[in-house]
Amino acid sequence: MTSNREDANYPDQGERESWAFKDAPRDFRLKVVDKIPALLEALVKRSAEVTSEITMKVRFANELALTSFSTVPRTRKSRSLT
Repeated sequence: MTSNREDANYPDQGERESWAFKDAPRDFRLKVVDKIPALLEALVKRSAEVTSEITMKVRFANELALTSFSTVPRTRKSRSLT
């Protein structure tokens, strides 16, 4: 939660103050409680997008590793048993 106090991270937004939801003033909590379902939906959507991105990158990395290992000539050093 934020209010109008200065925040160095957001100088263009005027003064800001932050609280944990449970510590915010009651009127602030009442204003935002209806937005919690939309926030959760957005978090679920974004987590699905991130999961998809990671899955694609892992597949690419696996394919790259398989391609790299299959094109590297394999050499065996033979040891004489004398």
